[in-house]
Amino acid sequence: MTWLTSLDTELLAAGVRGPVRARILAELVDHIECEPGCESRLGDPAAIAAEFAADLRVSTTRRAAWRAFGALALAAVGVLVTQRAYGVAGGWPTVTGARATFVSLTGIAILLGIQIAFAAGILGALRALRLRRAREASAAEFRLVQRRFRVACVAAALADAGMLAHTALLASLLPWWWTAISVGAAAGPLVALVIGLRALRGATLVTADGGPAARALGGDVPAVVAAIADWFSAHWLRLALAVGIPTTAFMLLSSAFAESSWTEGINRALGEAVAFGCCLGVFGRRLGIRA
Repeated sequence: MTWLTSLDTELLAAGVRGPVRARILAELVDHIECEPGCESRLGDPAAIAAEFAADLRVSTTRRAAWRAFGALALAAVGVLVTQRAYGVAGGWPTVTGARATFVSLTGIAILLGIQIAFAAGILGALRALRLRRAREASAAEFRLVQRRFRVACVAAALADAGMLAHTALLASLLPWWWTAISVGAAAGPLVALVIGLRALRGATLVTADGGPAARALGGDVPAVVAAIADWFSAHWLRLALAVGIPTTAFMLLSSAFAESSWTEGINRALGEAVAFGCCLGVFGRRLGIRA
């Protein structure tokens, strides 16, 4: 096996593929042709491949993060446009029977997807901004950014899929132009989210496993409060009390005021508490919220 063949194998193993890998090999072929026998001075193929992957994970993660963030922003605009279109079309239509059940289910999917996408996207953006001195960061920090944006994009895609189902269920009850706007507001961001997910996958391929673990919430905030954030992240109950109680209280008061009903406020607050607890349990470690 020649040195170039070994390097090619190591580049593939390190996740360096496609045009980037071809360009690296082409440049080294030219270098070796100009200086025959220089392979021994170039170094170990595995070490070189790892160095290329380390450089690439910085640029690919940064690029993928902002593509994903742009797709999430587009999805948020789509939701706002659809909600505005409801008002212009005359408000929420009366839905009965089995259709009402399916409308409620798609509504839950939309609401849950939006909340998860918002939380994960903000966390991903915070950690991405903290990685501006990227060469000093561990691979685990980059994997955390990728995971956060991946969860955000998948959740936003779930919300957009719910919006498309919602539109199909309500199309016969609202004007045709509302249907056109709603489909466009969901389908466009859905395509952007798929592009963002593909970019994140490319970044993940060049980000090796192992090394020091990523810091929890302390890595997302300024140094003066990082120790406090780490203390809350160290145990799920502290985090639940610090975030869950204010969130649930806000839902209770805002819903009771908006609906002029404490019963409605309590029902929505209980739903928020259950959703928060489930999401903390399912996504807490994956998103680097708790240790």
